Amino acid sequence: MIGLAPPPAAPAGPEIPLASLAAPLLDTKARYVIMSSSKPYRPEKIFLSHEAESCPGTRLVLERLPDVPVTRIDDPDPLVRPPAPPAETLTAGKKSLLLVRHHGRFFKPCPGRQARQGTTNVCCGYYVINFATNCPLECTYCFLQGYLTNPYVTVFANLDDLLADVQTALRELDNRPLRVGTGELTDSLALDHLIDYARPLVELFARQSHAVLELKTKTDAIDHLLGLDHRGRTVLAWSLNAPEIQQREELKTASLGARLRAARRAVDAGYPVAFHFDPLVWFAGWREAYAGVIEQLFDSVPSSATAWISLGALRVPPGQPEIMRRRFPKSPLPYGEFVTAPDGKLRYFKPLRIELYGAVLSELRRRAPEVKVYLCMERPDVHPHLNGIPAYRDEVLGEWLARDLPVLQPASRQDLPPSGRSQSAG
Repeated sequence: MIGLAPPPAAPAGPEIPLASLAAPLLDTKARYVIMSSSKPYRPEKIFLSHEAESCPGTRLVLERLPDVPVTRIDDPDPLVRPPAPPAETLTAGKKSLLLVRHHGRFFKPCPGRQARQGTTNVCCGYYVINFATNCPLECTYCFLQGYLTNPYVTVFANLDDLLADVQTALRELDNRPLRVGTGELTDSLALDHLIDYARPLVELFARQSHAVLELKTKTDAIDHLLGLDHRGRTVLAWSLNAPEIQQREELKTASLGARLRAARRAVDAGYPVAFHFDPLVWFAGWREAYAGVIEQLFDSVPSSATAWISLGALRVPPGQPEIMRRRFPKSPLPYGEFVTAPDGKLRYFKPLRIELYGAVLSELRRRAPEVKVYLCMERPDVHPHLNGIPAYRDEVLGEWLARDLPVLQPASRQDLPPSGRSQSAG
């Protein structure tokens, strides 16, 4: 039966052998069947940097894409700085996969804390693991369009170095609860059918007690993770939106119904789950639409299995609306009414944001009053207008989210409440 249980103790003993975690990375014959309702990403061309030639991730990708032509390059820098404007390069760039060796740290504080530049926005105290940049999915509002100059889906192929760096960072930061994610510069799972990085990370986090890993996705490609001994230290998370927005603005993603069915499978396997209503979008009928999503969510997933939910209103970097208009001419989003906020981003006016948050929060509290809810990169003067949203700052918010996770016992479907409408949604 699903319910709260004492958290598993971290086993005593020596440091985790990286060789055991990375075994499949070093064995190109290892295959993991990854099921998805959407078409898995398959590039038309691979660019392989000289430095990445011998990396374990390179061997995996080339073994899994034997028919994709490979162009070897000495220096990727000229390639990732094309002279054409972003609107002309981004769509074409996603058709190619670039394999490089990453130098430096993979494990870093969330850029939100570093980029505030004196603004008062509250960051969630997140830490991030960057294994790739750019995303094979096509969300019209994606901030990466106005943030990254490299148009190619770029994978850091030295995954052995990534695992070593993460293990070092967790050892250095063992004095407080940590929330660590991978979905900052790409979708956490949209490339996993090529690179298999999620499994060793899940197993690494399972062997310590102070940090929790979040894998955030808009896919439903999680079946290859369901049999792992995760020990409740990995949270599988989904970005959710109204069907009107998902179908029109979140291209190449799994449908709302597919995401919720995947979340249900995750709960069956004992994973805590999380959800991100980000971006909340103002459109005709938004209030009823988001209320319907919340009904479907908790008809599928028990609130006792939900670690946290975030809310964030639509916001984009300056200059991005023009990129959006050129890349996605049918999208109405870049024509919305925005104001330049203190952080330089284009946002809805404050009263509109408060109305969005308040309506969604009210529905969440009605269905799941015990679930932790926070605002993503929002000003603290918005919080007093929303009863029950803590105005914690940065690290304090991060620690609050990482504490007291639901620890679930794997359960059969008959132990769970019926999933209702979500089984046919989307």
